[in-house]
This record gives sequence, structure tokens and C-alpha cells, in this order.
Amino acid sequence: MVYFSCLRRTDNNRDTSVQQISDNRLVFDPTQSNDPIALETQWTPKKSGGSNFRTHNIVRGFGTRLTVRLLLGAKLLLGLCCLIGISASVAGVSMIVNGSGNGLMAIFMCILGPLFVGCSSTAFYVANKPVVFDKDTGYFWKGRRGPRLHAMDHDSKGFVRLDDIHAIQIVSEVCTTNGGKGSDEFYSYEINVVLKDSSRINIIDHGDLKYIREDAQAISTLIGVPVWDAT
Repeated sequence: MVYFSCLRRTDNNRDTSVQQISDNRLVFDPTQSNDPIALETQWTPKKSGGSNFRTHNIVRGFGTRLTVRLLLGAKLLLGLCCLIGISASVAGVSMIVNGSGNGLMAIFMCILGPLFVGCSSTAFYVANKPVVFDKDTGYFWKGRRGPRLHAMDHDSKGFVRLDDIHAIQIVSEVCTTNGGKGSDEFYSYEINVVLKDSSRINIIDHGDLKYIREDAQAISTLIGVPVWDAT
């Protein structure tokens, strides 16, 4: 099994001015901006962990809606983890019932199998929840129920007015894979929505910077707010 741990890479000798990077972009530096919300906003990763491949994409609606969805490859990977867990559980129960094999191994498989199923199912449920930016209704939300249905229940929890979004933030993490053959490092990047009270909501977190920037720009263009790219 491979585990991922992430930390934001810092450089104590970094110049405080805006930094020019290789693709001619400017790295956003909140200390050099005149925006008080940027100074109050946290610049460490909002979401721990990450992946070294693209996990989500943006599906465009009828000009007024963007929906962030889990890619098929990520769904298949989580489905495979769930299938492994089910197989381990069935094998463990079969070993116990038939009295075959190592009893301790059978118990271990009966414990590990449901753990795999539970973790992969939970990860799938959380990652597969649509994230919607809808200019027609004027809201951003996570989930399959739109604001009109929730308004009927007088429940506005989980919905954010687009007018309350101040900026789109991109930050990076250095992730380490701890596998059987040593450790490797890779970058994972996340898009966060920054609200006018300087709080943040995570939108996407994966390792493909090209698509992270494209998706951040698409959200920025729809809402009409700046992108703070600190990568």
C-alpha cells in the first residue's frame, strides 16, 4: 500500500517581491499586495494529502454553470480498492469457514478487507460529490441538490453566494509516497475559493498544474474575481 503525506515547501531565503517563473507567470505574493483580505488569508494547504495525477475536471454547462466532477480514471482506481477489500473479506471468511490456511491470516484479511471497503467507499463519496458554480442562481455549492430545492426546505447550509467570493487561490504541496521501495516526492496543487471574510473552501487537489491553472481561470472568468497563483 502506498501512503501520501504532504507539506508545503518553503524557502527562508525567498525574496518577498513578486517572483517571475519559467512560464512568464507572476507568483502572487500577499505581502506585496494592497489587498487586506490577501494578508488575512492562510497560504498553507487547505486540504492535507494529494495525488500525482489529475483526479477532477470541469464540465461546462449552458454558459452560466461550471461543475467539478471526478474523472473516470479516479473512479476506477477507487472502485478497484473497494473490489480488493471485498475479495479479501470473502477469502478470509472462506478460510475460516472451511478451516483452511492460516487462521491468523484469515482473521487479518477479515479485518483488512472491510477497512479497504470502508475507506475507498468514503473516499469515493467525498471525491465524487459535484462542486457547482452557477451564475444563474448566484450560488456555489457542493452536492447534488441545487439551492432552489434547499430553499424549499429553508436550509441554506453548504451554499455560498458568488458575490461573497473574493478570489481563487492556488497553492502547492510537496507530497511523499511511502511505499515498499523507498520514498518519492511530487507536487500536488489545490484550488481554493477565498471568501470576503478570508476563509477558504477547497475545490480541487491533484498533481497536474496545467489543468489546475486552467480550471482556476475558468472559475475566475465565470465569477469575475482574480486568481491568486502562489505556485
